[in-house]
Amino acid sequence: MRTFTCAYCGASSPLQGSYRHRGAGLCKACAARAMEEGVPGAEIEPVMDHGTCHVCGADRARGDWPLVAGRPTCDRCRPKPAHAKVPRWLLAAGAACLLLTVASTLHSLRFVRGYVAYRLGVKAYRADRTELAAGRLAQAAALVPEEPHFAGLAAYYRGLTHLAADRPREARASFREACAREEDVPPYKAALALADRDLAWLAKDYRAFLKASEAFRAAEGDTQEALGALASAQACLFAVEGDPGLRDRAQATLARAERAPATDPGFAGFAARIRHRLATREILDKAAFEARYPQGWPGPGGRP
Repeated sequence: MRTFTCAYCGASSPLQGSYRHRGAGLCKACAARAMEEGVPGAEIEPVMDHGTCHVCGADRARGDWPLVAGRPTCDRCRPKPAHAKVPRWLLAAGAACLLLTVASTLHSLRFVRGYVAYRLGVKAYRADRTELAAGRLAQAAALVPEEPHFAGLAAYYRGLTHLAADRPREARASFREACAREEDVPPYKAALALADRDLAWLAKDYRAFLKASEAFRAAEGDTQEALGALASAQACLFAVEGDPGLRDRAQATLARAERAPATDPGFAGFAARIRHRLATREILDKAAFEARYPQGWPGPGGRP
């Protein structure tokens, strides 16, 4: 046991359990007396003998015991590592948990990748990059096939790409797929009606043209574009059949379209073609109309 000489009483005392005040060693009794005389307790520090085990009190002849949790501890009192064998069932359970964790992570990863592809597709569509948007949404649909919105939106964007490239038949197939994936989505229905209108126009089937225009208006609402398309179809059927009721309906629908909030800067020229159709019962597309009347139609309602 290591000892020291108390600076107050001069007695030899064990180092373990002693105190220190301003660099001077104090025995336990003198430390208590100093605090009674008003010395602040914060100035009196306990001293630990690193050569004495704090558990059993065993002394080390030379040097200090190793510290365990900040306290000197002899070899006998130091905790020994356990060498017990791990049961096989516990190892198997741990391996199973690890496999389940890996499988769950991989399963969740495809949802993350699918959502990222979806967001990139929407961003591309808003930047008018419809073909890229269709590709991104196709990736999202392949990654998360149980989400119908991804597949529906992919087909819708693909249809818009076909429609912009004057491929109405392919566009109609894509829009039908979109409507089958997600029912009652107005933009899908409106786009399908537009593709049907284009095909009916190319086939000169003006009854089908009118039916598709009515479907477009039902899906789109009373917008200038939808009302104008309906008036155009009514005027086409009047030009073919000559029914005055169709003419009156076309004129009324066109008047409503002109009162609706403007969405197309070229609507005035479109309205002039409808009035020409009603007045002459001749159906001209935009290119033929502008070639014949480069300064504008001079008839009723026409403006150069």
